[in-house]
Amino acid sequence: MLISRLREMPGLINGAQGSKKRKNPTKDVSREGSSSKRRVIASEESEDEAKKIEMLENQIAESQKYYNHIVTLVSMLHDGDSSKQPNLAAMVSLCRVFCRLTAGGKMKEPTKATAQEKILAAWLKERCHEYQNSLLACLREADSASQVRADIVMITPG
Repeated sequence: MLISRLREMPGLINGAQGSKKRKNPTKDVSREGSSSKRRVIASEESEDEAKKIEMLENQIAESQKYYNHIVTLVSMLHDGDSSKQPNLAAMVSLCRVFCRLTAGGKMKEPTKATAQEKILAAWLKERCHEYQNSLLACLREADSASQVRADIVMITPG
């Protein structure tokens, strides 16, 4: 009985021939080619940048001789163009870097610190404040739907 009902329904038995589903509109080949090239180039650039950010973060975690990469990551947040969206990969990477440094006790001066250790701790704190200011600027510039009051949030390590 069920089979006889299915046979009465021409769209189901005949498959796509009698189907009334929406079809994909025909694509304009000339427009598609140029936009897909742009997408491929943009995705390759973003992949390269993500790999570079990951490499910098790993080197910072590896040794303190790579701490200057923190400056590079902070500069990658906006790349000098305030109209662009901030680089979220760099933001997250810096968050992990400063979390590791704070957890490792590198952000505060030891009790019997040498002059070099004091300078390093002060320098790291300054870089952390730069990062925090960049985060606050991003929150202030966000669209009104996601905007939060960020002028009272300040995390001070150490």
